[in-house]
Amino acid sequence: MDEQKTNCDENESEPTADDNAPTKKLVSSSEESKALPAAEDLSGATSAPSSTPDGSVRACALCNCVERSLHGQRELRHFGPSSERPTLKPSASLLPQPGNDDLSSIGFSDSPCLASFFDDSGGCLVHHWCAAWSEGVKQVDNEELENVDKAVISGTQRLCEYCKRLGATIRCHAEGCSRFYHFPCSAASGSFQSMKQLVLLCPEHIDKAEELAGEESWCAVCDSAGELTDLLFCTGCGLHYHAACLEIGATPIQRAGWQCPECKVCQTCRCRVCMECGVHGLGLPGSAQWFDNYAVCEGCQRHRSSVCGVCSKAANTSVTLQSCSTCHRLV
Repeated sequence: MDEQKTNCDENESEPTADDNAPTKKLVSSSEESKALPAAEDLSGATSAPSSTPDGSVRACALCNCVERSLHGQRELRHFGPSSERPTLKPSASLLPQPGNDDLSSIGFSDSPCLASFFDDSGGCLVHHWCAAWSEGVKQVDNEELENVDKAVISGTQRLCEYCKRLGATIRCHAEGCSRFYHFPCSAASGSFQSMKQLVLLCPEHIDKAEELAGEESWCAVCDSAGELTDLLFCTGCGLHYHAACLEIGATPIQRAGWQCPECKVCQTCRCRVCMECGVHGLGLPGSAQWFDNYAVCEGCQRHRSSVCGVCSKAANTSVTLQSCSTCHRLV
């Protein structure tokens, strides 16, 4: 697929592969993986609006799912351009319609117009996990993700091994393997995923999981690797569970976006409940965003941004509120 070109190549610079792209920095501990800051607090990226000024819904430039996807990609974020990315001429082409969250609609069936993924500033919209797991993307000390735009460029020319659609940027970690996946397809395919290292092993090389990840590849119930093909990956905490140990199935639909009982019980009825106001997800518009790992509704998040966390009073327009680095509440 490296030779395939986008449908508007005549208006763009041809992207080139960077074989020396920096590798991702390993997450230092499981605690860091389990407790990442809220969407608006990571450096180098901001929460993406659920729709554009003209009312159209925005989607991830890699998996083509919207913010409220149930496949565990985390929040949709805006990432700025890297310094070495080739300049792309503006394009009047529209982005493909977002997928409907079915596995069959992940990614892109045809090579999209590359420039349409980027705004006037050169930035793009990508889910946090879709970006963090992508080949060539690295995490720097302040938790900023770099080279996300390069991953978007390469993804427009790479087919996913599982769904056979474009936008795949997550390569199997096994030496010599050239299989790529979308983040939702990684789990659906039965690949082994290491949240500590942000790498995966495709089903063909899943036998190397214990060698790669040690105890991270063990089931949280039986404390053994056991049947590796039966492991379910929790997109919330990164732990693994044998489907047999939980007495549940392990179909592709169940695997994609699965979360363990400790993280979230239900994935299908949108029964999220705001921990501050108690509103149920079913009572909110479908485009409503959630924050703090889907624990706070959009309305309460806006209230947080305008009220002091100490005195609970609204901010004076002449006063700049500061955010606590631990709880992210305004003080």
